[in-house]
Amino acid sequence: MLRNSLLLILGLCCLLAQASADLFDNANEAYTAGEFDKATALYDSILKQGNYSWELQFNLGNCHYQLNNVPEAVLHFEKALKLNPGEEDILINLELANARCVDKNSIDKSIRISAWVSQLLGFAPNAWAWTAIFCFALSMTCFAAFYYNSNGKLKRLMFVVGVFMLLPTAVSFALSAMQTKTIVQSNYAIVFTPSVTLKSSPSEQSSNAFVLHEGSKIFIRNQENDWLEVQFSDGKVGWIQKVDVKFI
Repeated sequence: MLRNSLLLILGLCCLLAQASADLFDNANEAYTAGEFDKATALYDSILKQGNYSWELQFNLGNCHYQLNNVPEAVLHFEKALKLNPGEEDILINLELANARCVDKNSIDKSIRISAWVSQLLGFAPNAWAWTAIFCFALSMTCFAAFYYNSNGKLKRLMFVVGVFMLLPTAVSFALSAMQTKTIVQSNYAIVFTPSVTLKSSPSEQSSNAFVLHEGSKIFIRNQENDWLEVQFSDGKVGWIQKVDVKFI
């Protein structure tokens, strides 16, 4: 029973991975055919399954660029760049998207040590999660072989391998959690409201600071309830409501 269950888990993992790959291929075909709305929906469905990759974010950015959804294009190109810092194709398309913005964004082309390490680790939490599941299933299979086998040498081997596979299981789960946290947390966001007036303090009754337009990239240095305090390199500071932005 145990061995059958483990085979079922491994089979399910393979089926889910194949389903995501098929969706990605279908989305690529739709994009090539010029069916950008369909391609966008397919790529989004892959994201909802918890799959992350710079290629997925990059392709979504391309779809929204073709549909003239400028803030969405900028957002997904920025997310792709976060997953793969310094990638030339992302930088080029991000510059094209920024050219359509009223407020021109600066593009960080540098590759920091932390970003390089994240890129080296794969920066794909779903991939690490699948690795952890596979290692755990393999470990359980070895323990099952240890329990049911009567050969002394083989029993010892299966036990050692089973214990050993618990290490990559734990490491993979830890890396998956770490990478997910890095992706989800961000101090940068993209403005989605066509035109928004930032305030001098977190209140509608406060004085106006300056105006931003959709597609603008902002650095968030503080949060207070539904308000975000943003700062620019030239020293400008203002408050904007969360409803007007989407985090990178």
